[in-house]
Parts: sequence; C-alpha cells; structure tokens
Amino acid sequence: MLKANSTTTILSVIMLAINLDECMLLPFFVDNGLNLLGDNTNMTDEGAGHNEDTFSQHEHNTLMVDGDDGMELGEQVEWNRGVNMGHGLQRLTRAQCSKLPIVIAEGKIRPAVPILAAKWATECNIAVRNHIPVFKHWKEYKKLPEWIKTFMGILSAKFDVDTRDPTIKKACIEMMKLAVRQQRYKLKKEFFDPFPLHLVMKTSPVHSMSDKQWIDLVESWKTPKRWEISTMVMNLMHLICLRTATTARK
Repeated sequence: MLKANSTTTILSVIMLAINLDECMLLPFFVDNGLNLLGDNTNMTDEGAGHNEDTFSQHEHNTLMVDGDDGMELGEQVEWNRGVNMGHGLQRLTRAQCSKLPIVIAEGKIRPAVPILAAKWATECNIAVRNHIPVFKHWKEYKKLPEWIKTFMGILSAKFDVDTRDPTIKKACIEMMKLAVRQQRYKLKKEFFDPFPLHLVMKTSPVHSMSDKQWIDLVESWKTPKRWEISTMVMNLMHLICLRTATTARK
C-alpha cells in the first residue's frame, strides 16, 4: 500500500516525518522510490544558485550603468523638465467635459483664479513658441495684424473666451507682448550670445520663423546700440552674481 502512487499515502508519510527523525525515514523514502529529501535538497540548491546568478547579473548591470554614466554614488543629476506641451490644460478640459472659462477684469491681463491664470499664461507662451514668428520690434506686429488674430484664434480654440470683448482683446495683446519678448530673449540667449558673429546660424532654428525673419532678427541684435546695451546688461549681471557670491562667503 505504501508503494502505491496514492496521494493520501504520500501525504501521510510527509506528516509522519514531522514527528519522527529524518534519519530513520530516509531509507524508507529511498526504498519506495520517493527520495523526497534529495529532491528538496536539489531544488534548494538550484534555487540558491539561481538567486546567486540573479544577484550577480544585477550587480553587473549596476556596475555597467555606473560605468557608462560616469557618476559617483551620492551624486545628484539635474532633472531637465523639457518644454511645456500643455497637457495639464487637456486633463482639466477632459475632467470638466468643456473648455475652461476665462473671465478677465478690466485693467487686468490674467484671470483672478490662480489655476486659470497659470494655464492662461502657459498657453500664451506655447502659442507664441509654436506658431508666431518673433520680430525685432512690436511695431512689426501692428503692420501685420493677422499674427495677432492667429494668436487670439489659438486661445479661443483652447479656452471658453470671447475675443471680441475689448477687455479680453486688450489682455490677449498684452500677453502676446510678454510672450514674444520672452521668446526673443530665449532665442538670443541660446543661439546668438554664446557664439561669435561669424558663427551665428544663418537659418532659422525654430519652425515658426522663416530664414529671412531670423536674419532680420539677428541683424537687429548686431546694431551698435543693441550691442552696447547687451554688453552693459551682461556686465551688470556679472557684478551682481559676483557680489552675491562674495556676500554668501562672509
């Protein structure tokens, strides 16, 4: 009956092994072809070997990553957020199942609600960065009012806003002025200031501007008046940073 392949018999023997000495039951397991202790030992050894190999592989991968990056333990990596794509506004719009309403008081350029003001400013900057060319002066936009209409049309597509209202229209124009000025500063800082004049790009670095528009903007930065102002501002910023660092060491 013990040699039979009955599940009940095997379970009974295993339960009996809990109360009896393993040495006494070992010949019984071998004689009956079960050899459960040997199987369990092999399984344990295989599992330990597998775990050891896994740990070694993990350690090897960790060393490879550390070696590739050239980083030391405890060193912090600066996180690059990247450009804002307006995904936060999309989530809010889907949650509300409608566009966010924009109400701007007279004399203001942003909504009073903080979250709406933040999304409003963000979308204005995104619209200028992706769709509006950067001219050398705001007067150029007055000569080409279609760009102002394009800007307000983009905002109308993303918000529940009446661009025909005089207060809203004035706020849109003021926000466009700020966004264009900020974009002009970023372009100059990234594509003009770090390079000598003969190495400045001759083609537009952004898709919202043509090559001619980019060359006109670069030529405006090369004028003696602009060059003098830029040099004076850079020297002033250098003195401010130096004074701040000196004060911090005291």
